[in-house]
Amino acid sequence: MVEISTEVLDTLTRAATALDTFEELIDSANQKHGWFPTLDLPAPEVRLLADLYDKVKAGRGDPRRAWRGAHPDLRRSG
Repeated sequence: MVEISTEVLDTLTRAATALDTFEELIDSANQKHGWFPTLDLPAPEVRLLADLYDKVKAGRGDPRRAWRGAHPDLRRSG
């Protein structure tokens, strides 16, 4: 298994979300009302972030997973 540094995780998180750190992304205590991230960009690094989020949540027994789709009204055209 490949180890990913905290710095890389935080960089991925900042690039794909409005959060500053991966820890903020996975911190259930700060996620009200069942919040989970929308990580629907096709970029490989965003898919990696979604996979890592899902893995951490599954390991914690948390049923939330990253949303990888877009609402039909919000899909990018083109």
